[in-house]
Amino acid sequence: MLATFFLAILTGAGLLFLVQPMVAKMLLPLLGGSPSVWNTCMVFFQAGLLAGYAYAHALGSRRSLRAQVAVHGAVLLLPFLFLPIGARGLSAPPESGSPVVWLLSALTWTCGLPFFVVATTGPLIQRWFSRTGHRDAADPYFLYAASNVGSFAGLLAYPFVLEPWLTLRGQAGFWTAGYGLYVLFVLACGAFVLRRGHAPSRAADAVDDAPVSWGDRLRWLVYAFVPSSLLLATTQYLTTDIASVPLLWVVPLALYLLTFVIVFAKGRPSWLVPASGVALAMLAVAVAAVTFPGVEPDGLVELTLALAAMVAAALVAHGRLADARPAASHLTQYYLVIALGGVLGGAFNALVAPVVFNDVLEFPLMLAAACFLRPAWGAPERRSTALDLAVPAALALLLLGTGRFVQAAEGLSPLARTWLAVGLPSTLCLATLGWTRRFGLAFAVLLGFAWTRTAQSVDVIHQERTFFGVHRVLDFEGKPYKIDEGSSLIFANPYRVLLHGPTRHGMQSLDVRRRAMPTTYFHPSGPIGQVFETLHARGRPVRMGLIGLGAGSLAAYGAPGDAFTIYDIDPAVVRIARNPEWFTFVSESKATLDFVLGDGRLRIAEADDATYDLIVIDAFSSDAIPAHLLTREAVAIYLRKLKPDGLIAFHLSNQYVDLAPVVEAIAHALGRRGAVRWDEATGFGAVVEAKDDSTWAVLAASTDAPFPFDGDARWWSIPREELDATRARYLWTDDYSNVVGAMKSFRPRR
Repeated sequence: MLATFFLAILTGAGLLFLVQPMVAKMLLPLLGGSPSVWNTCMVFFQAGLLAGYAYAHALGSRRSLRAQVAVHGAVLLLPFLFLPIGARGLSAPPESGSPVVWLLSALTWTCGLPFFVVATTGPLIQRWFSRTGHRDAADPYFLYAASNVGSFAGLLAYPFVLEPWLTLRGQAGFWTAGYGLYVLFVLACGAFVLRRGHAPSRAADAVDDAPVSWGDRLRWLVYAFVPSSLLLATTQYLTTDIASVPLLWVVPLALYLLTFVIVFAKGRPSWLVPASGVALAMLAVAVAAVTFPGVEPDGLVELTLALAAMVAAALVAHGRLADARPAASHLTQYYLVIALGGVLGGAFNALVAPVVFNDVLEFPLMLAAACFLRPAWGAPERRSTALDLAVPAALALLLLGTGRFVQAAEGLSPLARTWLAVGLPSTLCLATLGWTRRFGLAFAVLLGFAWTRTAQSVDVIHQERTFFGVHRVLDFEGKPYKIDEGSSLIFANPYRVLLHGPTRHGMQSLDVRRRAMPTTYFHPSGPIGQVFETLHARGRPVRMGLIGLGAGSLAAYGAPGDAFTIYDIDPAVVRIARNPEWFTFVSESKATLDFVLGDGRLRIAEADDATYDLIVIDAFSSDAIPAHLLTREAVAIYLRKLKPDGLIAFHLSNQYVDLAPVVEAIAHALGRRGAVRWDEATGFGAVVEAKDDSTWAVLAASTDAPFPFDGDARWWSIPREELDATRARYLWTDDYSNVVGAMKSFRPRR
């Protein structure tokens, strides 16, 4: 019997977390990718979970088990009318403004009912189990651990099993089959409870009358809200401020789910939550310490600290949530409040924070809030409101004093400066660890100083946050470089850079003599410079379609008579690049420029065929081209828009994903000639002119026209032989893509 209930919950939870990335991928060709897309999807799925839990609470409150099983049996059959899941009949997203409303309505249309039905599983099946008379029926919350095991398995199965081996159509079919199996398990649970479970167990009867107060509900809500918000905040922080690693959102969510498994497991040790509280305090202080200016840890260290702090906070909050669980008669109400807390946490991050904050401030806010949820450590704390306020105030004065002293003092070693500015305040903050409220206030002061000083240490010209992320325009001074083994030094030019999270989207020299020169990946001596040189040598004006504007570096290649159409999904990027007070690539371009807002693939499809001499794909999300811009169908659209002797140039520079094999596979599938160039920035000129290593690929519009890079030793020509099975795995289509398989596992051939 228990196995049937376990399998029903496990299967339902697995389906919940399989459908989320699957549907998000279905919508990607219509919207594009950014961390905010995932956060908005999370809000929708949390709202769907809330609706499912509300239904389970309403249905589980009925006295008649027969009525419950009959009603739910009918509800289970309704999704079959809408399966398999697919993005059919959806309109295009808005061309400007935030697409949040469109995305939420698209998710509702695409998977709303199936998701809602599967979301009812956990609380309803646990409620039914509590009515079976089983020896564990009085405390069925251990089945919540099984639910999260299923969620964890579904989450990891998608990127590592389903996505690499099945098309979207195949994934939808697999999910439909899984749903059918799930329905059988749930109906089996219903049949069993009708035969064997018409009354609560005696153990449950003894505690059923224990009331649930509004204070209890508020605690449940807070214990669910803080870790939910911190999960999304950590994901946003990691993917926009530390490392733009594709699929990095999987790691925090998987760890978050594991905390539920741990705290709701039977036999969980009593010391776990207090110990997690101590770990949270120490990790939180470490996160604050590495944030101070002058402390420059490896990115992996920052990533590990942020993840570990999030896990410790989730263990504390979810542990206290598990400890506060009510009698089984209030089970569905308990889960309903938990779901509400999750929705509010997600809504705060996805809907409120991008409007209220111009940075990812929800991460430090929620980390500080989690510190206030720590249970008392050791002996019960003796509260003193005066000391709770005085100690953080003293810490603030210390931070002000040491900061000014370190700034004014001469002759201090770097280690002494770091200890006075960071080490001493952090140590004093940890000294309050035994008092929950006092430590929470002290940590808030420490973290606030760290983030404020970091912001002041960088010369930020402009900063704004949109649905697509945080954009910063920064100025950097020239840096010294040794040019040989002797003592000679040069100073690189000061420059202005546009950052999207940690990813540079363009950089311009502030030296008037070099202001018009494209830098970084777009340097004239690099691959894209060679492409423009080849096109201008034809002696006719160049018409270019550019997907992805950045700071507008490629506009600098415009010559009189040229016409460039620039497609970008984010109005803020266009506004920044066109402002001559920040960047002048666009304002000083000699070409005629036309700007088109919206998803580049959708909007370029509206252009006349045979329009462009060159199409450049330079749109980046999470440090890589969004997958829907690099599929066989997308490239086929670009090819139709090219003149017979036109070219497509793909900017593939990336430290995590190797996309050259994807372009190679598409070239084979479409029968086009192509080449890849891996360009290294070396020598004196690269330093002075801010050139970076870059990777570019070029495909020809026609198989008949001469390919300009044949025989050029700097380019690696894509072989013309048939696409074998190994290369076929790299062929991305609108129905199939495998980002995990492309993560630097394919060695470049030079």
